[in-house]
Amino acid sequence: MDNKLPATLAEWVEKKGPHLNLKILWFFISPYKILFFILIILSILVGLSETANIAILYPIASNALNIPAEGQGNILFRFIDLLPSFLPVKDRVIALSLLFILIAIFSFLLNIAYVILSNKNVSRIVLDNKIKIFDKYVSSDYQFF
Repeated sequence: MDNKLPATLAEWVEKKGPHLNLKILWFFISPYKILFFILIILSILVGLSETANIAILYPIASNALNIPAEGQGNILFRFIDLLPSFLPVKDRVIALSLLFILIAIFSFLLNIAYVILSNKNVSRIVLDNKIKIFDKYVSSDYQFF
């Protein structure tokens, strides 16, 4: 059995295994589980809105250039094909373009909300940990004199 102490922190982490990184991360974020769950949901919504924004470009191009749509079997394209019927515009290209603009604005607002919430949560975690560390040092029983 090798009882030699590791020379660096990286060697110590490597010796303990890769799951140690997750345990260290979980130690810091466990008091903020709900906030991180909200961030995960928000990031999924941002990803889906960006996907919809890109996916709507194909029907716009195919309708504008009178190219027959080939992706009609796809669930996403069938859903996008239904959306322009809810808008009060007769021209399909204009309705799809208006839908593209609305989805782009919605995606931008979701992205802003995600960035703001993420930055606030990260700064809150860092500040709380700094306060805990400072309180621990202040309350420790050091006798210098």
